Amino acid sequence: MNYKDTSLGKDFLTLLEVPELSAEQMNLFTGENVTQQEMEEFNSDRALDLLKQNEGAEVLTVDLGGDKVTRIFWKITNGCLVPDVDSIKKIKKIDKGANYTTFFEEAADEAKERNINVAISFAGPLSGTCPQGIPNATDFKADLDKKYNGDFANLFPTLKAVNNDAQAGIKTAAIAARRSGKLKENGALEFVIDGGGFGLAFIKGNKIIATEVGHTRLVDELNWNKQTNPCGLFGRDYVCIERVAASGAGVESIYKKLTGEILSGIEISNKYQNGDELARKLYENSALLLAHGIIGVANINGLMQASGDTVIAYHGGGFRVAGIMDRVTQIITKQRGDQPTLFTDDISINACAEGVAIAAFYKND
Repeated sequence: MNYKDTSLGKDFLTLLEVPELSAEQMNLFTGENVTQQEMEEFNSDRALDLLKQNEGAEVLTVDLGGDKVTRIFWKITNGCLVPDVDSIKKIKKIDKGANYTTFFEEAADEAKERNINVAISFAGPLSGTCPQGIPNATDFKADLDKKYNGDFANLFPTLKAVNNDAQAGIKTAAIAARRSGKLKENGALEFVIDGGGFGLAFIKGNKIIATEVGHTRLVDELNWNKQTNPCGLFGRDYVCIERVAASGAGVESIYKKLTGEILSGIEISNKYQNGDELARKLYENSALLLAHGIIGVANINGLMQASGDTVIAYHGGGFRVAGIMDRVTQIITKQRGDQPTLFTDDISINACAEGVAIAAFYKND
């Protein structure tokens, strides 16, 4: 089922020569630099069984992404999580995210009134139920610290799960990939997010590993448009890959810097499809850096050792831009051979929200 309009439009990227990778950039991908962390064990077959066992149960999810927050109510029906599409609410970030606080508090009130469990997907590193940094929404982080001691559990008394967004979305993707036969038993899958930020988690041997690969230092030779916005995560003052690769933190930010125009990703994509050279260059660089990050994590962890070895699941608005997924796949194929792919728009209304809803019911014995 297609949940969104993912028509490709005009693709100018895959017509270009497939580039080589930067050795200098690849050398920066280490477990320490990508803030790699083992999160949990997850078995998609067991998850399916648990959903069937909790038939009729409901859960409220709040998905805090790089530039917006989405709230969705879900109900398990016939062993599947079904969203209440009429109740979905979203808000776009204003400035540094001060408008998020009221949105979260209203969601907490609704959960309390309905006596319903809550699960949160968060685009960043976590310590338990506490976000460790929200560089794209520092005002909201300050409010959370001041009013709730920095802990989502103090805001939501019925909180059942908090996952990094890639850690959450990978659950949805793994189940879909197993159903389709793309994911082998105990096989590997990389879940890649290109939205407000650039995130990546992977699953190997039923272990989910979260990374912050987007916050790896960017080498000068790949900073074609001279981005200067610093990373910000954990106080890092260098320009990171996310600040160029991601649709929001990169493409939109640089376009504004170079032209003075404040345009959405959709508007910049439209310019690109109408032949705008700057927009094409921004997306060309974005795809190259996304591929660097995907292959960099693979190198660290022994993924993509042969063709068909690792499923790549693409997620986020950046991958709706014409040719981005195919361009990233082109670069990966040149370096690592053909790998199975899927696009989360084809499997879920919100893969990260659905994944953390699964987490609310999933327990490791």
